[in-house]
Amino acid sequence: MDDRRARHVVVVDDDPAFRRFVARVLEGNGFRVTPAEGFAPAIEIIEQDQTIDLLITDVGLGAGNPHGVTLCNMAQLRRRHLKAILMSGSYDVQLAAQYGDPVAVLQKPFTATRLIETVTAALGGPVETSSASAGRTGEAA
Repeated sequence: MDDRRARHVVVVDDDPAFRRFVARVLEGNGFRVTPAEGFAPAIEIIEQDQTIDLLITDVGLGAGNPHGVTLCNMAQLRRRHLKAILMSGSYDVQLAAQYGDPVAVLQKPFTATRLIETVTAALGGPVETSSASAGRTGEAA
């Protein structure tokens, strides 16, 4: 994989403010981000013919949506080598991860620095970062 290519991350969270926070941090660090507010929109994105390097999904996706672990499992069935990160503020994300195959977990709240460290490790290496985002890496979600 060419590390100079902007890696594509799908971010799924039913909380619009948190989804924007994650997207803003990732975009500020050189990632291409496609946000989704729930299970169905995320599956639509995953089924499209485009490269996706990483799925980051909240465990609890709101009333009427399947669990984020289910999304992770279905996405990995459709895209065999897709890496996924589970995050949650209302569930024990370590416990939830036992029912899926994520490469990492993030317990909310987390800082921008923690997010970038986790994503970079999940993708197996460094990514280009924007100097414009350097001052914001300590902000919390």
